[in-house]
Amino acid sequence: MEIEWTSEALPKSSSAELIEDIISLMSSSCAKVYGRRSGERRKAKKEAEHEAG
Repeated sequence: MEIEWTSEALPKSSSAELIEDIISLMSSSCAKVYGRRSGERRKAKKEAEHEAG
């Protein structure tokens, strides 16, 4: 068996590129929101431990 690698990618349609761009934007936005929420919860937990401690 022989495998031949070609670096040439098949051209993408404009709709495929648009879908990739939208997914990328959504992923970035979700990461930002969840990261901010995680930071707020960590901060609140640390403050609660400090007040109780």
